Amino acid sequence: MSKHAGKDEDPPKRIRVAIVSTSIAPYAIPEGERLANRPQITTRHFFARRKEPGREWQIPEVPFPYEITAGFTIRLNRSIAYFPLTLPIRLFKFKPDVIIV
Repeated sequence: MSKHAGKDEDPPKRIRVAIVSTSIAPYAIPEGERLANRPQITTRHFFARRKEPGREWQIPEVPFPYEITAGFTIRLNRSIAYFPLTLPIRLFKFKPDVIIV
């Protein structure tokens, strides 16, 4: 007989997933919402900025947990380099099991 016989089992641990991206892209919001609604995982998105320079799209309401990390941006010709300085601290506080970049 198990020592846990007759007792409710602990619910399974939710997997903590951090999703890191440069900015909020409207086309990615439905997928982010689907991930956030999965009962097995807890998600948080980390963005370097709300919107990339030169993007004409409107950012709708974001229906999942996210943070805009503090840092700076450097434009190099046609490229943009992001330096999200607070990202390591934010990830440390969130304590993810998985990081998707």
